Amino acid sequence: MESTNLLTLPDDRQLAYAEYGDPNGHPVFYFHGGGTSRLEPLLLGDDVFIRLGLRLIAPDQVFSVAVSSLNEIDAAIAKALLSE
Repeated sequence: MESTNLLTLPDDRQLAYAEYGDPNGHPVFYFHGGGTSRLEPLLLGDDVFIRLGLRLIAPDQVFSVAVSSLNEIDAAIAKALLSE
C-alpha cells in the first residue's frame, strides 16, 4: 500500500505524506534525511514493511523537494539558501 495524501495545516499550507506497508499494521512515523522526500521508503520497497507488519507514515519535511507547501518565511529562507 503506497499512497500519498495531503493534510491542510491551520495556516492553509499543505503537508504531503505517504503511507507504506500494512494498512492495519503497527504505525511508525518515518522522518527522512535532508534532500529527499516522503518517497524515500520506496528504496526499501513496500513489501518489506508489509512483511514486518508495519504501517509506515512518511511526511515531507519543510525544505524537501516535494509536494508540501512552504509558508512565506520558509520560502524566503529556502530561496536565499538556494541562491548561494
